[in-house]
Amino acid sequence: MKKFSWFFSFVLALTFSALVIGGGRKPAPKPKPKPKPPVVSNIKELKLLSYNLGLAHGYVPYAEARLPKLTAELKKSDADILCFQEVWNAEDRTKIINSLKSKYPYSVSAPTKQHHRKTGWFSGPACRVRDLFGDGKFISCILTTCSGKSGEEKSRCINNDCRPALESLTKSNRNCAESLMASVGQNEIKVILNLTNPFKMAPRFSYEGAVGTMIFSKYPFKKSGYIDMANKATLTNRGALYASVQLNGKEHFVGCTHLTANLIVSAPYPNDPPYKKGDVEFENGWENENYFQMGKILEEFENMAGNKPQYIMGDFNCSIKNMDRGIYPDFEPACKMVLAKGYKDPYSQQGPQCTYCHDNTLLEGTSENEMLLDHVYLKNTGSTSSVTSSIKYTETHSITAEGKTFESHLSDHYGVQLKVPLN
Repeated sequence: MKKFSWFFSFVLALTFSALVIGGGRKPAPKPKPKPKPPVVSNIKELKLLSYNLGLAHGYVPYAEARLPKLTAELKKSDADILCFQEVWNAEDRTKIINSLKSKYPYSVSAPTKQHHRKTGWFSGPACRVRDLFGDGKFISCILTTCSGKSGEEKSRCINNDCRPALESLTKSNRNCAESLMASVGQNEIKVILNLTNPFKMAPRFSYEGAVGTMIFSKYPFKKSGYIDMANKATLTNRGALYASVQLNGKEHFVGCTHLTANLIVSAPYPNDPPYKKGDVEFENGWENENYFQMGKILEEFENMAGNKPQYIMGDFNCSIKNMDRGIYPDFEPACKMVLAKGYKDPYSQQGPQCTYCHDNTLLEGTSENEMLLDHVYLKNTGSTSSVTSSIKYTETHSITAEGKTFESHLSDHYGVQLKVPLN
């Protein structure tokens, strides 16, 4: 055995060296290359649908009751790419994804991220008790003037009778006012306790900072991402989803957004508007903010997509006046900016009707004008003469809520769909 001792010593030395150098672990396997998405070719046309689902619990009526009907109808869609807005709750997003995944296996959702006005602890409560309670104060008005009312009746009472108190609060403590207005749909007692708690940071955005947009596609995404505009948003977080698909050897870019709404009837603007000076005359801070967001999206898409086909969809909360069709203006400068940048809006050119309309059962009793707020804008797609457009989801459905069964529209908006021929 002695003659083999040197051999065993040599083997032991090699083994010890391997353990020391390699840490006793096997080399990490090389990562497998990601599978390339399937080639999608011979596509004759691309169908795109933009639809605000109105799932704003506590704001748009019957959100919970409408959701099953919504998902059932969306599963029947013949569109290739869908852009949804106002899907604020994570639970609702999950239900929609699970419902549509067999038909639309590719999806992306905007992030949820709450932002706060206060920068740290021990800086005092967002609202002092005297900001909310007392003669002419907002919460006292709700508890007295609007006591015993519920639903739409209570909302009208708050918007009308308690509006002066909210205006006053915006001037005296706008951080308190913004956090209070951002708490839409939450338990009132809990909101008051949180906002008067010196150890709670004041939220800036409703629905926990959700943006509420989603893109669904029959085709795989080549790229996807998000354009963040939280720093120029008030009460509701804003941004734009984007994704690209490779069709017939060409990359097509899709955007999905939901811009700041004109809340001047229900809420005073509590922020600093993005534009302090300029050539555009804005009616209020909400319009100023909407215009800025539109410009930001167009700039980002120009840098990202260049000369590739672009489809930007969503509830832009802007409407160009067309009284021949009964359509009223709202935030017109933003809509006109898109057209000035070379985008086309085929639906608005093809005998359109409003998408936010008085004949919608979910808007009964409201005083807002009829508007065309929902758009599918096209650029670098060739002539739009052969593009066809249609309005979707104008029918009512039977739903059960609050102990009764009745006919309701699926959302407070109607959808817009385009059929775009591909070369």
